Amino acid sequence: MPVPSQSEFLKPFLSILSNGQSPTRSQMFFKRSKHFEISQEEAQAMCGSQFTLVSRVAWCDVHFVKAGFVGKRQNSADSMQDQFRITPLGVWELERSGDSCHSPGPCRNRRVRQPGCSSSRQSFSLTATP
Repeated sequence: MPVPSQSEFLKPFLSILSNGQSPTRSQMFFKRSKHFEISQEEAQAMCGSQFTLVSRVAWCDVHFVKAGFVGKRQNSADSMQDQFRITPLGVWELERSGDSCHSPGPCRNRRVRQPGCSSSRQSFSLTATP
């Protein structure tokens, strides 16, 4: 199977973190490859000057950390050892989004109301907005 689109990576990226563990970036690559049944040859596919699989994981990393869905503990010596952990906001978004993360288009920047909050916050959502 070719490397899935960015939007197809969204929910699986958060789902793998929902067990409460803190996988490393290298473990995320392995688990995503296994989940999507990506062959060794397909994992070598390039997107510009970067491996497509690396690009997909990096995109989720940047956007989910910025949105507050994921926390990241960086390893200054080796970024492959950075660890990811889902936040309560990420758990809430994962539960709220259901299967809608597979709708066309990437995460859309939009306002979401956090549970227990009276105000909304600028955030990224798994669901595409019209």
